[in-house]
Amino acid sequence: MNDFIFINPDIDDCAIVYAEKNNINKNKKGNLRNLLSELTDTSFVTFVLSRYCAYKDTIDVPPKNKSIFLKNAENIIKQDLPGSNQKILIQPLQGNQLPFIVISDETTEILKDIKNQFKIEKNKVLLERDLNQSNSKEWYINLNGSEIMIHYNDRVLQSSIEKFKEDIQVITGREKHPDLITWKYIFDKDQSALKSKNLQLIVSDILDTDQKISYLMSDLGHIENASFRSLRIKDIVDQKKANISYSNNWKSYNYLAISLLLFSSLTIQYTNTSQYASQIETRQSSILNSMFRDLESTNQILDLETVASKISYSNNLPAKNYIITLNELGDMFNQPGLKLKKLEIDSDDINMVFIVDGESVINQINTAIQESSVFNVNINSIQNDNQNKIIVSLSVKYKNA
Repeated sequence: MNDFIFINPDIDDCAIVYAEKNNINKNKKGNLRNLLSELTDTSFVTFVLSRYCAYKDTIDVPPKNKSIFLKNAENIIKQDLPGSNQKILIQPLQGNQLPFIVISDETTEILKDIKNQFKIEKNKVLLERDLNQSNSKEWYINLNGSEIMIHYNDRVLQSSIEKFKEDIQVITGREKHPDLITWKYIFDKDQSALKSKNLQLIVSDILDTDQKISYLMSDLGHIENASFRSLRIKDIVDQKKANISYSNNWKSYNYLAISLLLFSSLTIQYTNTSQYASQIETRQSSILNSMFRDLESTNQILDLETVASKISYSNNLPAKNYIITLNELGDMFNQPGLKLKKLEIDSDDINMVFIVDGESVINQINTAIQESSVFNVNINSIQNDNQNKIIVSLSVKYKNA
């Protein structure tokens, strides 16, 4: 039976946890390499990444331009991460959701070092959250000193002895009450039992549910069930490309390939034409990240031309990949006689300037604004330029922002 080593950001504060309940007194904390060196066989060790080292999440995949979104998923996810010292592991697509795991660069380097030192590149790696797969009928509460982790309905809340009553009241006030709460401990069985007893009294005042306390590794069913979610050290350290299948998106993928071929031919055609040189350069660098048009459109041949016309007048394309926002703006402002002159996206602030061909297009814009369920739009100005074109300046915000 596998033993477990919990990896924390501090390499000197890791923990070895034995699967056999009668070995609980052997559980200990210390330096990761020292803990591994004490084992006679490291090939069967399962590593558990602390919640401080790694976490799992999902991102919704838009129905339009699905293949392009998947190809750029890592960059899209990075936009919302607080720092840059993190690695993103894209997981296989599940329905319309794309799971991913975020692991700190420091943890990746630690795994790389121990892989090389102990020759354990194929050992399993789990996330701490996966040790307890809660649901509406059974919750888990982990005790680790003064820290408490509440696992409920496949969610996790970090609490403490001081905040526990308040936190459990908040959770039980909005969630369906479970039939059983299992308290889990790793160290100090007697001390954990005492803490658990006091905290169970708090729960009993709020919930009419059964409670019990047990060793974290005494019920390995959840861990075995979580094995299919596990990674290997080599997958984390040596992963080069995202694990994404395009088999379900062959149509968009083929249209993208066709569009890129058409784009290449256009590039050759206009290379020596100075009038279009700057536009071609802009299209070439921005076409994947600034798609306004669904590649699955029946208007296949003109797709590239449509995209090019939408972005060719833009003097300030966004530096980040706001593909979902661009798709939504494209759906809203895909009006005949309307060309984009300027686009600026800064967090939730979106500024756009359009060149409008005639007053009838103004009415179309107004209708689109009134019917939009996604954006609040403020018209900053409407004026004529020197070429008798109407210039419209807009400020756009998400309604739920």
